[in-house]
Amino acid sequence: MERPSLHALLLGAAGLLLLLLPLSSSSSSDTCGPCEPAACPPLPPLGCLLGETRDACGCCPM
Repeated sequence: MERPSLHALLLGAAGLLLLLLPLSSSSSSDTCGPCEPAACPPLPPLGCLLGETRDACGCCPM
């Protein structure tokens, strides 16, 4: 039997994390207040090469 490649393992782990992400964010949103984008910390001048994500409340870009 052939061993799974590292690429396949990483892809599977990433998929599992993507499935679990909504579960973790839904429990924290109950304690979040209203979103105030003006109160968010500034982003780096060049942004992020890998894209944008939001804080635990889904308000501020990180």
